[in-house]
Amino acid sequence: MLQFTRVKYLLDSLPTEFLRGHMQGNTPIADHAGKPNYVGSRELAVRLGDVRLVHPIEEKPSAPPVPEEHRDRIKLNVAFEVGEWQVTGELYMNDQTPWLDFVVNASDEFFPLTNANVSFGAGIPSVQFDFLLVNTRQISAVYESP
Repeated sequence: MLQFTRVKYLLDSLPTEFLRGHMQGNTPIADHAGKPNYVGSRELAVRLGDVRLVHPIEEKPSAPPVPEEHRDRIKLNVAFEVGEWQVTGELYMNDQTPWLDFVVNASDEFFPLTNANVSFGAGIPSVQFDFLLVNTRQISAVYESP
């Protein structure tokens, strides 16, 4: 089994078009077998190309950063149109490649954004995330954000 240090690397390296996992549900039922809420789990398969955003959860603390893996990066404020949603945040690039070339050549990958904001439109309140992965297959437009 391969070990991945980042969720992005795992998603970018999947050998199949489908992502398999388990979906956990928490259903408020007045009384189910003596428990106030029923928590259940069932298998799930999702076509990776249809995934818009991934918000990883941390179930245990991250390993401390390895100094040898540190590289200077350039911060760029970007906005993505993802379907009818607008996603803004900070994209960190590793080299001096023009940002537009970087984005255009990154097909079938997930962009990691920090300090991300997702606006859903239609009067739905926007949501803030410290870290978010955006599927490049779902992006319809990209522009630099102020």
